[in-house]
Amino acid sequence: MRHITIFISLALFILTSSQTGCVKEEECYEHLDSKAVALTDVWNTQFIYSFDNGFTSHGGSTASETTCEDAYKVLEVFENAFTPYFDIDFIRNELNKVFIVEDLHWYNGQKIKGVSIGDGEIAIDANQPNANVYLFVLLHEFFHVIHSNHWSLDFRINWSDAMGGYHYIGYENTASATSENGYPCHEFGESGYCLGEEDLLSKGFIRDHGERSFREDFATYCEALFLMPEALEEWSLKYPIVKQKRQLCIDYLSSVGVVLK
Repeated sequence: MRHITIFISLALFILTSSQTGCVKEEECYEHLDSKAVALTDVWNTQFIYSFDNGFTSHGGSTASETTCEDAYKVLEVFENAFTPYFDIDFIRNELNKVFIVEDLHWYNGQKIKGVSIGDGEIAIDANQPNANVYLFVLLHEFFHVIHSNHWSLDFRINWSDAMGGYHYIGYENTASATSENGYPCHEFGESGYCLGEEDLLSKGFIRDHGERSFREDFATYCEALFLMPEALEEWSLKYPIVKQKRQLCIDYLSSVGVVLK
C-alpha cells in the first residue's frame, strides 16, 4: 500500500498584495467556481460552498458559509491528496456531494470537523490549521459513506466477534483523541489526530473516537490503514484484536471495490 506524504502548496494564487490589498471577492469565486466545475467533471462529486441561509443537514447538523479562500484549500486537498487513494470510478460512484462550510456543529451542538449526512454526502469545516486536517476529515467521512453504501450484517457480526461482544460507550461519553491529551501516541502530520495509544490498542482501538460506535471504530481503522499503514501493521503484530480488525477492514474494503495502494 502506498502512503502519500503530503506537502501540498495551498497558495496557487495569492489573495493579498502590499499595493492593492485583497483581490476582489468576485475574482476569488471565479477561481473557486472554475476549480469546482473542473473537479466535478472528473470525479462526479458536487462541491457546495454557497448558502442563502446557512447550512443544515438532514440529520440536524448546522454550519455557516466559509470563506472563498478556505473553500479553495479544501478543493486543493481533495484533488491532490484525497483522490490518489482511490480509483476514479470508485469516487464517481460513491461520493455525491461535499459541503464546504464553517463553524460546523452536530445536532447536539457539539463542534465537529466533519460529518457524513447520508446519500453519499459529507460536510467538512474548512476553518482548519493545515492540509493534513482536511485530508484526515475527508477520508474519515468518506469511510462512513462507504460503510453506509455497502452495509453488511456479516461484516458487523465478524467485527463484533473480534471484539468479544464489547459494548460501545456511545457518543456522549468520550471525545476524539488528540495529541493534546498527554498520552504517547502517533500524531498524523501535525493534524492534532493521535493514533495508537497503548491502553487503547490493548482493547482493540486505534483512537478513542472508535470507542463510540461500530461505525466510528471501523472508520478509525480505515484512517490508520490509509494514513499510517506501517504503524497499523506493527500494532497488529503486538495486539491480537488489532490484527483481527485490521484484516477484517482490509477484506471488507476489497470486497466493496477499494483498491488498496
